[in-house]
Amino acid sequence: MKTAAFLTAALLAAAPAAAETCWGPYKGFYSAVIEDPGSNFRVDLGAKSFAKAARLGAVVTNGTFFASTAEGLKPLADAVVGGRAAARPPQDKVKASDGRLIDLAQRWGVGIDGAGAAKVYTGQQARTAGLSQFLGVAGLLVYQGRPTLDANRAEPGVWGPSFPPDVLSRTTGRTALGVRQDGALVVLHAPRSPGAGLAALAQAALELGAVEAVFYDGGKAAGFSAGKPGAPDHLLSTPHQAEDVNPSHLVFKACR
Repeated sequence: MKTAAFLTAALLAAAPAAAETCWGPYKGFYSAVIEDPGSNFRVDLGAKSFAKAARLGAVVTNGTFFASTAEGLKPLADAVVGGRAAARPPQDKVKASDGRLIDLAQRWGVGIDGAGAAKVYTGQQARTAGLSQFLGVAGLLVYQGRPTLDANRAEPGVWGPSFPPDVLSRTTGRTALGVRQDGALVVLHAPRSPGAGLAALAQAALELGAVEAVFYDGGKAAGFSAGKPGAPDHLLSTPHQAEDVNPSHLVFKACR
């Protein structure tokens, strides 16, 4: 496929010289193209720190998946690991302190289907789709080749994904996954400094060939690492120490 080859070549040209690398800088982001997500994409819910998770794979991003409460870490969305449901919110519909009506089942994530292709699903869809991997609690950036940031906004009295206004407008560290038409995966990460807004994140995903894309929150919890499994870590952008308590990570064991 000419487009896939061109995009991969562009990333390779920008990346440090290394065997079998597919990651590199792209317009202020770190990015990677995972051409075989069925073999190389996994959800990790075990590592309690970003540095530990980084040793598991070639590229790692982390996004907010748990809320810290008096009762401990509470899941805010669905996760599927190894073909089995690994986490689900205690309840789907919750009311935020600012009055927003949040339906966690309507939040988006990226999953891997039985054929090994990547695709965007809501949490509710992921529960019955027979997926091998899925990590939810994300906002929709791109759908059918167009930016869709308005789909994340709260509507008074309406249950929805409902992200706070500052999440949609802030320039900060961000992580995102995009899906190309051929089922390949595009990984994007904006370091906390200089950071990026969601419109820039969506545009970068489109430029790298994504037809669907979601963001996995970010801020102080965002991080990106590259390197082969078992190799010395390349912690290119690490979470703030105070926020590195999130035991959910997206791990890419190899580039292709």
